[in-house]
Amino acid sequence: MNKRPLLLALGLGIATWLLFCLVQSLLPYSYTWGVIKDWLAMPGAFLASFFYPEGIHSDCAAGWPWLVIFSNIAVYIFVWYGALRVIALLRRRRTRQAR
Repeated sequence: MNKRPLLLALGLGIATWLLFCLVQSLLPYSYTWGVIKDWLAMPGAFLASFFYPEGIHSDCAAGWPWLVIFSNIAVYIFVWYGALRVIALLRRRRTRQAR
């Protein structure tokens, strides 16, 4: 397995999260941005709900926000890795057809 797409996906996943945090801190609140922010944060909250079913209102939920953050980064890395693999597959298919 080629490690280059995985490393690139790791970098792009972390960059996506950093960009999300930067935009969240710089843009003023609007309803549309609130909906987009909720959709982007939903995968991490969903995965964290397996460990903290009550969410932030659990008895010992000090680790819940960190779990949401790391879960979101993992989901972003997974999505970027899938996108990079699809792009590589399409490029390979196009070069085979060109021959």
